[in-house]
This record gives sequence, C-alpha cells and structure tokens, in this order.
Amino acid sequence: EGSSLVVRKSDIGKTTQALGLFADVMPDGHAAALTVLLREQERMRRYGLSDVDIAAVKQDIRDVAQRMAGKEEQREFADWVQQIATVWAQDKPYTGSQQRGRQALMLLDSIDNQQVNALFQRWLSLPDRLVQFSVPGLTPFTLPTVQAVLRQEQQLKKAPLAAPERSVD
Repeated sequence: EGSSLVVRKSDIGKTTQALGLFADVMPDGHAAALTVLLREQERMRRYGLSDVDIAAVKQDIRDVAQRMAGKEEQREFADWVQQIATVWAQDKPYTGSQQRGRQALMLLDSIDNQQVNALFQRWLSLPDRLVQFSVPGLTPFTLPTVQAVLRQEQQLKKAPLAAPERSVD
C-alpha cells in the first residue's frame, strides 16, 4: 500500500556499474520493504527477466533513440562548453545525442534476451551489497545488522517463490 519498487542500473565510474533495487515506503515500512526487496531480488535471480519485459524495455529505448536520432542538438554557447568540458574531464570523446540515438538503433536489434539475462544474473550474483535507508527527521529507526540481512537472504534462497506475475496494462 502506497509503496513501489524500482530497479535501476547505473555506471559509477569508467569500468564500474551498479544495479540498484529501491523501495519507496511509508516511514514505518522500512523493515517490511527490505524483506520485499530481498524476496524480489531472489525471485529475479531464480526466474530472470521475461521476454515480454525485455521487449517492452527495448521498445522504450527504440522510441527514445528514434527521437534522439531525428533531432539536432541546439544549445547556448555556455551549455556547449559545459557539455564538452564534462566529457573531456572524464577523458571521453564527445558524442552528441543525435549520434548516440543512431548508435542505439543500430545496436538494439543485436542484443538478445539471453545476453540481457546473463548480464542481469551476473549483477545479481555479485557479493557486494549496499543497504541504505532514508528515514525522515527524528523518526526512531534501528538498522538491521549485516548478519541479519545475510541471514534473510539465505532463508529466501530456500523459500518457495512463484514466478513473477505480469500485470496487464
């Protein structure tokens, strides 16, 4: 009730990536949300991503890439300087959004569902974890111990879990 789960992948350096599972919860729902996140992580580990879900994400990417490829970039001079300075500081060449859109469209069809699931499973199987809580103001909250989180993960590995259900949009 009143909460949501989100999965995001981010680059956090030149060669490092992170897969994040996030829950938006009511102030007293942190412990329950952690259980839900760990359970859904285990469900994703067991069942992977469905072909339907992968196709939907690929279509969303295709839609954005087509818009990017069809639109010339227009910026003020200061915005161009900021854009170029940022990639220069990262020691990367500048690639405009129109070019990135074209590249995405060329690569999109070469990505198959098995590759996506293999990479997703690799991310889920990595041992490093970060469990972070945001608690409003002076709300009392006791953090779970590392051992408690690991114990819950181990219990969920043995628990029966049904395949994910798809909601009909």
